Amino acid sequence: MIMSDNSPSEFDDLIAKLTEIYLALGEDGLRQMLTENNVPSAQIEEIVAVVIAQVAGDGGNNNDATATLPFETIREWVSNTYAVKKHDIANLEAWRDQLQGAKSRMMGMGDEWGNEVQFVEALLAVLRDETPNLPNEHPYHEPIQALLEALKG
Repeated sequence: MIMSDNSPSEFDDLIAKLTEIYLALGEDGLRQMLTENNVPSAQIEEIVAVVIAQVAGDGGNNNDATATLPFETIREWVSNTYAVKKHDIANLEAWRDQLQGAKSRMMGMGDEWGNEVQFVEALLAVLRDETPNLPNEHPYHEPIQALLEALKG
């Protein structure tokens, strides 16, 4: 992200505001707001990664220590995957690319993001018409199972 002469507290304030937007509107809403404000797409990716890390870290409202992603992100990613498999097939490749990008960013954030990488890998498997098999104790097992059940119907 290109930084101006903003002090760290101004940067922290900006990230806090973007985090509020993310929590209210989800990842797609944050991306849309940044796009509407003419933020270059490469910077959007960096901003989204920083905001997700902020939410997942100490600044997030997530009290479940085993699942790092906020509920809204999990819901949104599962819903988007369902939509492109069921009735929005034209956007399947774009969604696959977004998930691949998210997976790459998470892999770059360290081993503590292993569960989230596995979650994204499971979503990508669904897009490939494969059946992911996360263990029952995996923090993202239930959302993946719910997605698989919904796709059967």
